[in-house]
Amino acid sequence: FAVIIVLCLMFVVGFIIGLNRVLAMEGQFKPLTLEEGLSPAPENAADAVDFLNKSVEKALKDKPKAKLYDDFSVDNDSIETSFGDKAIDTLKFIVDGFEEVLDANFDGHETDFGEDFSSFFKAPGIVADDVDEFSCDYFYYECANCGERSGEPVDSCEACNYPYPYALHYKDDYSIDFSLKRTADVLEGNYAPRSEEEAKALFGTDLDGVCTVDSVKTEYRALRMSYGVKRVTDELKRISYAKDMTVTLDLTFEGAYASLGSGTVKFDVTESTHYDFTWPGLSLDKHEVTVEPKATDNCLATLTCTDPLIPEVKWESSDTNILTVDEDGYFKGTKETGDATVTASLEFNGKTYSDECLVHVRIPVENSKISSRKLTLSPGETHELKVTVGPKDATVKTVTWYTENDSIATVDENGVVTAVSPGVATVYSLSDDGYYKSSCEVTVK
Repeated sequence: FAVIIVLCLMFVVGFIIGLNRVLAMEGQFKPLTLEEGLSPAPENAADAVDFLNKSVEKALKDKPKAKLYDDFSVDNDSIETSFGDKAIDTLKFIVDGFEEVLDANFDGHETDFGEDFSSFFKAPGIVADDVDEFSCDYFYYECANCGERSGEPVDSCEACNYPYPYALHYKDDYSIDFSLKRTADVLEGNYAPRSEEEAKALFGTDLDGVCTVDSVKTEYRALRMSYGVKRVTDELKRISYAKDMTVTLDLTFEGAYASLGSGTVKFDVTESTHYDFTWPGLSLDKHEVTVEPKATDNCLATLTCTDPLIPEVKWESSDTNILTVDEDGYFKGTKETGDATVTASLEFNGKTYSDECLVHVRIPVENSKISSRKLTLSPGETHELKVTVGPKDATVKTVTWYTENDSIATVDENGVVTAVSPGVATVYSLSDDGYYKSSCEVTVK
């Protein structure tokens, strides 16, 4: 009987210890770091035009892989015709095929890495005075709890009731959009109107035996331009020129359709010219990882170079006393603990491309527990919080402290909380290894 009691007590104690450990676990939460762009984000049209010209100059010099293509889109709801409602229904039915015919009427161009694409590339040729409206998109706000996003700052999350502001994040690219004025200078460049002969050839494509295009009238409704640049390298990713037009066709049906006679068809169409650029490079699937001494892990390298003759990727460890790496990207920790950098590199078209992964060789942190989950303090009162990380033989046992509202409660690097003003604030720690979170709700009365 005594043995049963002892076993029951051991079970209860073990359950309580395990429960406390589970309750203390709040998961991992890596602090957000914002990587600034190589060039600052354009703040006005003049900056954006200057940045565009510099990005184009860099692309023409470095010769990334380039691709040119065009596309058309017709607004079904805009179709008007003098041939009656049935004709409108028929025209809407054939619009998809018409768009494909228009797209096919253009010869696309493409160059490989290192090849000159200037023969088919049309430079923007605009100045700040040509810009009517300008926007630059490169950031967003995200709820740290559920991932809900917004383009504007948000004080708290309605989706999950998280009571704290969304965190600012940066996108990979600057996306710049222009609305352009329909001035003579702009209309001489990439937006030059087509001659009636060109328009007839374009919009009359594949109509032989059905009708003839007697005349074409094209009216511009809007001129738009956009481009994208990778923030951390200033590499041009894309340029698009878009013309929003209203087209009026005078048609005369023939052959089996001659009974329809002559009339007009009017519709809105957008013609877009796109340039896409792919830059050579190498990227690793990991940029920071922790391995235990004598343990093995690996990095995978992705190349954007298509040349089958490029040399193999070279792998290197910054400190072989801590970490070794083989020719396939597999690295292994030694008996020593510390940090080392694995670098993968390759030579392509006379340039070296590389990426790095920071490897921590140590016994990793697996959990953390805070000394108090709730505190009630008066303004000016202080309390020192303690955090225990596990396992006991973890290499790095330090933590960093944060407060989610320093107007209510502050916390210093030693975990000392100071009550500031009435309210409720969360103070939390993140383990410097593994980023395990432990928090305390502080009520100031």
